[in-house]
Amino acid sequence: MGAEEKVGNTRLFINKIKVRDGIFRSRKGDVVLAKYVKRIFARKKGDGSGQRSFRKGPW
Repeated sequence: MGAEEKVGNTRLFINKIKVRDGIFRSRKGDVVLAKYVKRIFARKKGDGSGQRSFRKGPW
């Protein structure tokens, strides 16, 4: 967790990794073999807390 990856022109930081047995890994230094990864959660660099802003919109 905390690793910085580049996707296209966007830099992302890994927040959490969901493992196939249903457990989330979110501590720095946690290691998961690729064959056990189900989903990776990341946020853009500079996105504060990584929370979505539900008030953004035309209303």
